[in-house]
Amino acid sequence: MTSPAPLAASDFGPAPDAVELVHLFDMHYGLSLPTDVGTVAHGRRVYFSTTGGRFEGPRLSGEILPGGSDWTLTGADGTSRIDVHLLMKTDAGALIHAEWTGKMRAAPGTFAAITDPDKRAGIDDSRVYFRTAPTFETAAKDLAWLTHMQCVASARFTRAGLSYRVMGIR
Repeated sequence: MTSPAPLAASDFGPAPDAVELVHLFDMHYGLSLPTDVGTVAHGRRVYFSTTGGRFEGPRLSGEILPGGSDWTLTGADGTSRIDVHLLMKTDAGALIHAEWTGKMRAAPGTFAAITDPDKRAGIDDSRVYFRTAPTFETAAKDLAWLTHMQCVASARFTRAGLSYRVMGIR
């Protein structure tokens, strides 16, 4: 049996244009004190309950309802997998289920400050890489565009919890 001839880039045509990011909203929500589940099979598991907050943007604003979950699983290499579920309510009353996964990597010595509300606001953004990929579900027909859009977000720690900048990809 013979192997097929290797393919060249010219066999495929040009790559698509670069993506364009559009600002959707900024989001701020509070976190409860952490519950450290401990070291499990794949790393250290920490749970935070979300205590509510606000989101504001050019096309979408409202509140983040309390009772969401924010889980982290930090592996031996110091990289954390993020898993968040929130319920958002627009100023017009529409409900949006938001969830995202992502990655966070903090410089050595930073992790303890993340779980301490008095210290986390002082964390230098250059010491933490924190990016996520939010997705949204809603029954509101006028917000259907949100459920079809791929999004990315960057995050930073605040005294109360977290702040995100959510961008849609056109």
